[in-house]
Formats: sequence, structure tokens, C-alpha cells
Amino acid sequence: MEGNAPTPPPPPAPPVVPQAGGYVRQPPEKAGGLAIAALVLTIAGIVCCCFTVPSIVGLVLAFIEKGRIARGESSQKGAGMVKAAIILGIIGCAIGVLYWVINIVLQIMGTSSQYFYYSS
Repeated sequence: MEGNAPTPPPPPAPPVVPQAGGYVRQPPEKAGGLAIAALVLTIAGIVCCCFTVPSIVGLVLAFIEKGRIARGESSQKGAGMVKAAIILGIIGCAIGVLYWVINIVLQIMGTSSQYFYYSS
């Protein structure tokens, strides 16, 4: 009769304890380089109002980065910078165009815009 004895059940499995460091921490997302460059260039375009080139280049970069963000190719972290760059780029272009229009009108009238800067 000893050969027909039922086998005892297996022991219970040990409890699962999460190991320290078992989770992989992903690095934080960074804003895209084009978003940063666009913001810097549009700020430079406003500071140097007579040069509209930085504002135009910044606008182009901002729209390129906006498309990359929409397609998921770039981080969402740069979306605020892109929006700010677009707004500042439009303002910078408007100020630059206004500066050149006033300068041309004053040249046609025979008065230089430098007169206003150096008069005493």
C-alpha cells in the first residue's frame, strides 16, 4: 500500500518582490534643436530691427519644426518655443519692413534717418 500513496502538492511559489532598479528610467525629452534655433533667431531679429533676415530664417525653421512635431518626428517639448518663434518672427519681420519703409520714405524726402539719431 505504500506504493500507492498520493504525492504531496508542490510547495507554494515564493512571493514576487520587485527588485530595486528593476525599472528603466528614460531620459527626459528635450526640445528640438530647430525650435531653439528658431527662437534665438527671431529674438535676434527683433533686437536688430533693421535686419529682417534673422526673423525670416527663424520663421522658416519654426515652420519646419512645427511640421516635424505634427508628424511625431520631434518632441512635443518644443511646441511652445515654436509658437513663440512664429509670433516673434512675424513681429520682427513687421518691425523690419516698417523700419525700411520709413528709411526709404525719408531718403526720398531728402532727410536721412541718421539725422534723428545724431541731432543735438
